[in-house]
Parts: sequence; C-alpha cells; structure tokens
Amino acid sequence: MSYRTTNPNEACVLIALMPPSATSEYAKKLPFWNNGLNHILVFTDGSGFSVDLSMVAAFNIVNMRSIDLLMPFILTNFTKHSDLPSMIPIMRRHLLSFHCYQRLDSISAIDHFVMKQLHELKMHNAELSNELLFNTNCATDPSLSDNEWQLCERFSKRTSILSSSTFSLLVCPQKHSVSFWVRFQEALRFGAVPVILGNCNLPFDEMIDWKRVSIQLPKSRTGELYYILKTYSLIDIFYLRLHGRDMYLQYFQSNETILSSALSLMIQRVKLLPASSNDFQGIYPYNKSSIQAQKLSSYGNNALLKPPSILSVSSSKFGHNFSTRNSVHERWNSVTGPFLTYSNLPHTMFLPPEAQKNLPGFRPISNGKGGDGRYFSSSLGGNSEIEMFTIIILTYNRLPILLSIISNLHGLQYLHKIIVVWNLASNPALDIAWPNIGVPIVVVRGNGNSLNNRFLPFSDIETEAVLSLDDDVTLSREEINFAFRVWRENRDRIVGFPGRFHSWNSKTNTWSYNTDPSCELSLVLTGAAFFHKYYMHLYHYYMPAEIREKVDEFLNCEDLAFNFLVAHVTRKPPIKV
Repeated sequence: MSYRTTNPNEACVLIALMPPSATSEYAKKLPFWNNGLNHILVFTDGSGFSVDLSMVAAFNIVNMRSIDLLMPFILTNFTKHSDLPSMIPIMRRHLLSFHCYQRLDSISAIDHFVMKQLHELKMHNAELSNELLFNTNCATDPSLSDNEWQLCERFSKRTSILSSSTFSLLVCPQKHSVSFWVRFQEALRFGAVPVILGNCNLPFDEMIDWKRVSIQLPKSRTGELYYILKTYSLIDIFYLRLHGRDMYLQYFQSNETILSSALSLMIQRVKLLPASSNDFQGIYPYNKSSIQAQKLSSYGNNALLKPPSILSVSSSKFGHNFSTRNSVHERWNSVTGPFLTYSNLPHTMFLPPEAQKNLPGFRPISNGKGGDGRYFSSSLGGNSEIEMFTIIILTYNRLPILLSIISNLHGLQYLHKIIVVWNLASNPALDIAWPNIGVPIVVVRGNGNSLNNRFLPFSDIETEAVLSLDDDVTLSREEINFAFRVWRENRDRIVGFPGRFHSWNSKTNTWSYNTDPSCELSLVLTGAAFFHKYYMHLYHYYMPAEIREKVDEFLNCEDLAFNFLVAHVTRKPPIKV
C-alpha cells in the first residue's frame, strides 16, 4: 500500500515546489489550484507565504506564524555510510568547536554578549586551547551568506573540524537562516553533538525529541559552557551522538528523505496509518497441494513424547495500530522511523498473572499448579497467549540430509509450518517424498542463490516467532520447546544455540573472532535461532543494501549482519540457550 501517486487526478493532496522568486500569482496559475484546496506549497528559500486555502512548507526557524510545516532542505546529499566518521572514540580531539563568521553590524546585543563570553572563556582557559576550537574571523562559504552567523570555509574543511569535535556550538539567529540549518545537519551527520544557544524552532519538532540529540541552553549561560559539557558522561555523549546519527539518516540525509518525512508528518496529523510493510511473495516451484508426503511411524507407547492435541494458531496481525504499544512518538524517535506499519512488533509487555485467570489463550503449567517435566511439556506456560512458530530451512543440494532433518521434527508441539527455502537454480523434483510430520511443508524460492534468502519475510510466515535452521542441524524437541519458551519472554531478542565471541586483540590491533566455547558471547548463529518476523522486514527493507551485497559477495556472514541489525535496533545482546 502506498500513499503516493504521480497522477494528480488520483491525489487527495497536491504538492507544488515554489521557485525562489515565486509570487502568489504563480501559485494561482497551477493547473489544479481550486482556490488552493488540498495544496501544500513547498518553499526552498525559507520565505513561505500562504495563498488562498493552501498550506505552507518552508524552513524558517525564527518566524513560524505563516508556516504550517517546518521543512528544511540541504545542499550536500549523503552518499554512502563509509563517508561517515566512526562513532568511536567518544571523546575526540576537540571538546567543542565553533567556526562561523561574525558580522558585527548585524548581530544583536545578546549575541554581542555571547561573543564576549566565548572570548573570555577561551582567554581564561589558555591551557584548553586544544579542547576549545573557536574561530569567528574565518573565510566564509561563498554559497551561503544569509545572516549574522555565516558559515566558514568550504564543506570539506568544515566536516574535517566536525569529525574531530565532540560537541559543535550553534547560536540561534535573530533572522531566518539557512546557514544555521546547514551547520546543524552537518553536526548530526559527522557526529559532533549540537550545543544550541538560544531558543529556535527545529524541523519536525512536534514528533522528534531533539533533547535526545542535542544540548539546548539559554544564551545567558554561554560562560558556563565548558563546565557544563564536562559533566556529560561517556554514555551520555555516545547516545546523544548515536541518536543524532539515527535522526540524520532517517529524516535528513537527502531532500527525498526530508520530503518523505514531511509527508509522514502530514499523514499523522490527519490520523492515517503509514503504508504497510509488504511480505515477500516467493516463487513456488510447484503447487503446495502437489507435495507428496509419506507417513512417519507413530510414537508407540512412549506417552511422554506424544504432544497434546493443539489446533493450528496463526498470529493476529495489525492488532496495535492505534494503541500505545505502537506509539507514534516512539516510532519517530526510533531507528526504524514512522514510514511503515508492521503487522506485528516485538513488544515484551505482558498481563500480570492475576489478570490471566479464566482468559482464553493462556496455558499455565498444570493449570497453575506447576509440576514435573510431564506437566511442563504439556503446557506452553509464560505470560503470553498461546502461539506457534514457523521453521525456515535454507537448503542447497543436500536433499537426503534435509529430509532427515524434517523427519526429526515430527510431533513438534507448537510448530505451525515448515518453509523450505530452495536455494538451487533448478526446481526440486516433483516426485520428492516429503515426510508427513503433521504440519504443512511449503517449498519456496527466493532471489537466486543467496544466503540473504534466509531472512526474506515470506507471506507464508503466519506467526510472529520464526525458528531459522540450517539443513544439517538436529535439535531435540525439548531443546526447541525450551528455546521457544525463552524467546516468548524475550520477544525482541535473538534466542538460539550456537554462539560466537569477538574481542579486540591488543597485540595485533585487530578484532578476533572466536568459535571456541566461551563464557562470553557476542552473537548467536542464525542456523539455529528464534527471532521475530519483524526483523526479517528490517533486514530487507531497512538495513542498507550494501550489507546484503557483501553477504552475496562473500557467500557468508549473514549471521553477523542479522545480529548487528537486531543489536542496533534494540541495543540488546542475543540469548544463548
């Protein structure tokens, strides 16, 4: 589902880009004007004026009276992640940098006070000359000379300074300023935490919590800057920088993302939902109904292994679109943003045990009495309603082992479906005798021979829980059920079996990747791991394509990519069982 169209006859809202010298007469001559009804006029020069019934989108951090939507534009688009400086070290060469040209003839009395305080701060702390990098008499950027605080130097010089600065000082101007916004977004981009003196409007501030990204102080406290910044801990600085980088990449890395963000904000204002993230439609080598199956042997007299009867249960979808569990503000201030609606999110909110009594869907162990392994194995337990999981098996030219692995899953109690991702170029034979294990087996092909296919959010996955298995991994029913129970209490994390450890080798100054058993853990291999389907959407539609391209290039490392993704989104480690 998409809210965009290039056909004006299909659109409810029309967006018109206004040239710098445009007048109201220019707007009135637009082909679908209709007295400005349902029009958004976008001004790139910051002027902004309303015409008839139209709405105005412009960037003017001083005067918001005639602007409906504060929407900036940028001069230098972000190109690739490798151009961004590292988040580490946290403390850079300079504590605070301030590079701008001071036009004494145009700044106010309070800004004269700011300049005096900065000068005294530098003079009284001569030993801090390397920590405080101030320059107010530099060559200006000829492309921008619009207000009292003009940009210094060219882009490359400015970014070199920002990349070596822990904090970057900005002063709110008295008049409209493009220079302020350029300086602000460059600070976010290159990891210098913005320190803003004065009160000024920031873009999308009705949704973005800029206090998580910047430090805002009144101009009267300029003389205390050094001492205030020294109180910030390494953790505080790191997360300010991290959130700033996230907000930049999410909303401001290009004029296209800025426009998308503005449209998302307008959608929220009228209480619509963003477009839904679509499942992946795979290629089916043959009709699902044509899969031949052979019946496996029964459990015999071993009652402990025989699972209780349980109906197939699919997870509900889009059940929290308007609830606090899908908070709009939370999504705007998260790394994944507000641009898509997901069928389910990996929330870990639970009802208290006393509220679960007599509610359908909850299965306490032995009706709440507890008991030994027999009772434990017959009830799902936990604080979530009854649910099941889907097994994804990625396979390549190991059919006998694959069929054996699937046969071993016979009788798995909470298994909803098995999806075999066929990674060969040729289709599987039609006469393969797939084992009848009591649940559907779906064979599907993805995008060629790629390890990334393991994480495609196939439409056939009807559960929130996904168990990813290699086609040569054997796990007992007890191991799988236990891991499932652990995952149900930690739905936003990867829960799996084989773990790996990485550490910094101070002798070789390189990272070491350790496959030996260790008490320390960095990641869980996705050849035997539970995770939420939500992360499969993020892997293919949110994570940068360059990472998936590296996986295809090396024919390896999809485990690393997936673990890094989940850790980046949640800031939590995986769980090894």
